[in-house]
Amino acid sequence: MASDSTPEIDGQDIINSYILSREKIYSLRRGGAIKRLPRITTAEIHDKSKANVFVKALAVIQVFWICVQVIVRSAKGLTISQLELVVTAFSLCVIITY
Repeated sequence: MASDSTPEIDGQDIINSYILSREKIYSLRRGGAIKRLPRITTAEIHDKSKANVFVKALAVIQVFWICVQVIVRSAKGLTISQLELVVTAFSLCVIITY
């Protein structure tokens, strides 16, 4: 059992892990427990990105396809499920955000 100063996280993959606040990291650094903080460049962060051009293009095609389906079904007078409407609404939000 962890004390109040070091909260414990219990989960499937994370057992007996601790959350370090900014103050705790600085105190560990001052105390010598951490010799130096890692230097992470912007290029390294972008390199770890999982979404490449193919994945982004596939997502755009899927969003376009669901929008076309809903428009065509509506134009033909066919019913549109609530799920289709919600997916279309989220898709439009994705396009705006993207």
